[in-house]
Amino acid sequence: MGACFIERIFPPCSEADLRKAIQTQIDSDRARHGADPYSGTWATNSGVRSETRLFDLADEARDWLNEHASKRGAIVAVKIKALPEFESLPQAAPLIAAVQTAYRARTGLPKAVLERLRAAGAHVACPKCTGTVPPAFLRDLTCPICRASLLGPVDRAEDDRRKAAEDAARADMATARKAWAAAQPKEPWLWLAAAWCAE
Repeated sequence: MGACFIERIFPPCSEADLRKAIQTQIDSDRARHGADPYSGTWATNSGVRSETRLFDLADEARDWLNEHASKRGAIVAVKIKALPEFESLPQAAPLIAAVQTAYRARTGLPKAVLERLRAAGAHVACPKCTGTVPPAFLRDLTCPICRASLLGPVDRAEDDRRKAAEDAARADMATARKAWAAAQPKEPWLWLAAAWCAE
């Protein structure tokens, strides 16, 4: 029969308390299964080796433990982040939607103005170099001669308003993220302990 990989999660604690908790688990496994190497538990493991490294993802930690834990040897423990990304939480959804809506509104304005100018068919005057641009030459809202913006006062004001709306939406997102993070435990991580044992 082959070996099996056994892992368990432990709450944030000191390394000394972690060793005690793991030893308690080993003692419990041995009390239930004796020295049976095929129990699929930590009954035949001994010792604890804790690592200071912190993994962002549990899967990454498992891969590392899979390579560094020895069969029937010491149980190896590493830290993993216990908190999800704020953007993945339900309360973040409307904030993300607001940012996306504001972004689309801001980036959509130049296209709308460009289409309007082309549809009008009249030459567009550059406010900086005073040159005029035929609608057919318009590739974007910049003067092909001096590269100045071709937005008129009304459209420029609307552009500023939309930029401010996007900035406000992003600020709301950042404020909510910061408030959420401040309300979380000071030690937002867990211990992931694992070892190989006979199956």
